[in-house]
Formats: sequence, C-alpha cells, structure tokens
Amino acid sequence: MSTALCVLRRTRPGAEEAFISYEDRVLAYVADHGEQGVAAGEKQWSRRSRSRSSKFPSTEALDGYVTDARRTSSADEREQAIARTQLIDVALVGPPKLHLDATARRA
Repeated sequence: MSTALCVLRRTRPGAEEAFISYEDRVLAYVADHGEQGVAAGEKQWSRRSRSRSSKFPSTEALDGYVTDARRTSSADEREQAIARTQLIDVALVGPPKLHLDATARRA
C-alpha cells in the first residue's frame, strides 16, 4: 500500500545555502526508491522554510530512502543545516471535479 507524507523543514539561521545544497543532493536519491514528488515549495518571505509532499509506493520504499547510505552518510551536514523537520502523514486526493449544469451542454 502506498504512503504519502508532507515534510516541513526549517533551516538553522545563516545555513540557507548549506540547506539547499544538502536537500538538492539527497532528494536526487528519492527516485531510486519509487518516490513521486507531488508538490514542493518554500515560503515567499523566507528561504529558511521548505515543504515537500511525496508519495512512495510502500512504507518499505520510504524506509529504504530514510536508511539509504548515500543519505545517512550526510548526517553531519544535515544537522548543521536543518533546525527542525516535521513529518505529516497525508491522504492524497485528486483534483476537484467540475460539475457542469446540464443546460451548459448546448451545442
């Protein structure tokens, strides 16, 4: 069964560039574990906060990413750059369905 989550991250003050470098590198590994990036963003007023919503094909695939040696070997860099990480389990839903009035279908 697939699993979806939202990851909220906050950098340490003055570590924005290190954070971006770290995240860009480790996010390159998620595709190897079947992750589908659903959405990503950063606050307009601050480069210190980022969010990413992801879907993995299974909890085992997510665990595989979390324990990936390429990722875990950067733990010191991560600790220096990231002040806080919050993981939120989410349920993904499709886009809203457009309901057309039957009278709008005139030829």
